[in-house]
Amino acid sequence: MSKNLKIATVGVAVFTGLLVAYLAGYETAKTADLNTATAQVAPEPETPVLAQNTQPKFDGYTKKPWDLSAEEISKLPSDEVDRLAALAQADYEKSGLQEAYLASDIAEHEKTFVHPYNVLFHKCEKEWKQDKAGEIKPVEVCALEYVYPRHPYYSFEIGPLIEMARNDALAAQVAFEKLAASQPDRSARLAIHAAALSGKSGPLVLAATKAFPIHHSKRPLSAESIYKHLTLIEVAMRMGHANGALKRPKLPDGFEVDEAFIQERVKQIIDTLVQTQQDITGDSSLEEVFGV
Repeated sequence: MSKNLKIATVGVAVFTGLLVAYLAGYETAKTADLNTATAQVAPEPETPVLAQNTQPKFDGYTKKPWDLSAEEISKLPSDEVDRLAALAQADYEKSGLQEAYLASDIAEHEKTFVHPYNVLFHKCEKEWKQDKAGEIKPVEVCALEYVYPRHPYYSFEIGPLIEMARNDALAAQVAFEKLAASQPDRSARLAIHAAALSGKSGPLVLAATKAFPIHHSKRPLSAESIYKHLTLIEVAMRMGHANGALKRPKLPDGFEVDEAFIQERVKQIIDTLVQTQQDITGDSSLEEVFGV
């Protein structure tokens, strides 16, 4: 494991330590900002110490992992980072929070989404590269990676996924994800189909944000795209997405919404969801959800 990855592991433990303190009643703030927390540095000792004893000790009587700032950690030699990471991970696992939070996150995810639970993280490593002046320098290279292996469907070509999509909600959603950028309308139909088969609102929210994004869109933003986004979000809200926490996004200045037009489209999608679920799965749970 690279030193940067170990530092990232310690960073998770720092956050967890603060959360444990909060749950025990020792933190008065309602939320803990990780950057602020890790920037707090313990006071320097007033009495000078010998050089060989200047490294933080982790024996239970001096500094704990969550007492150290990211800057302090970055200055430690590799063997100390190893020891610190091991101690932090041991404390985290001993607390039982790791399993509890993971189980809670997975359960919440599975209520809403079709695709398996996974987490993206930045994996950073140092590489030696030559600059324009010809000097070799260390450069931090980061890439987004998933914590867990992705479902095999993500390695399939679009053809087989489309063939499986009629009776397979996950195949329909993965096909949607592969087409969202290049064929937004076709991909949205696949997402709606995935929502119908699964009875879950997640595919609709993903379709709104990936196929018809309002903010940070790589395509020119049109009124049609905005209405499609709002319609999908409205249907997801009616399905009880995220316990009612979903809201309409902030719209571009000057854009006036035709509510009647949106509600007409909402009804069309709801009718499609209910009918598709009944025809393919024989289930009528969405009929009850929408009250139709």
